[in-house]
Amino acid sequence: KTTLFNLILGALEPDAGSRAPIEIPAVEAGPPEPAKVAVVEPTPARAQPDWLALAAQRRHAEALASARAAGLDRLCEELPADELARLADVARYAGDADAATTALQTLRRRFPGTADAAEAAFTFGRMMFDARGNSLAAAAWFETYLREAPGGRWEQEALGRLVDAYDASSSPAAAGRAARRYLDRFPDGPHAELARRLAGP
Repeated sequence: KTTLFNLILGALEPDAGSRAPIEIPAVEAGPPEPAKVAVVEPTPARAQPDWLALAAQRRHAEALASARAAGLDRLCEELPADELARLADVARYAGDADAATTALQTLRRRFPGTADAAEAAFTFGRMMFDARGNSLAAAAWFETYLREAPGGRWEQEALGRLVDAYDASSSPAAAGRAARRYLDRFPDGPHAELARRLAGP
């Protein structure tokens, strides 16, 4: 039996078949997260020691090779005088007279009138005598040093080597003069005995 309550309830409730379906909004998927890749830091290359560091270790051949790799001509034009003199020594000790000559010539050109330029002349004299066997050229360079650096730190050795150079070049008059100069300054020096013999009466 249909009651008044049921009629009212039926009027309030919509028919099940007429109910609109509930739409659920679609959720858009975002871009996929990139895969994590492990980053391996490269091992830094070990810095090669420069020519000055190698020279300090007396590794002269390696020091000269390092200087060449850096640009020997460029170094000769850019280094300060003391390092340029050091580069010349490195080349000499490495047995490369040509590279030493380049460094010394550049030093004298770039720093004329300085103690470093005078000492380059002394080093030239040593090279001419010891490496080249040219005693007359050696004597000329020793004379240059003594003229440019009177009382310099290499005076005694330069005078003694001047005696050796003139003696080796069979120049008795020049050897006698050099011997007397030596004895006047260093009568008890290591070249004194040779100087007395060459100085004559």
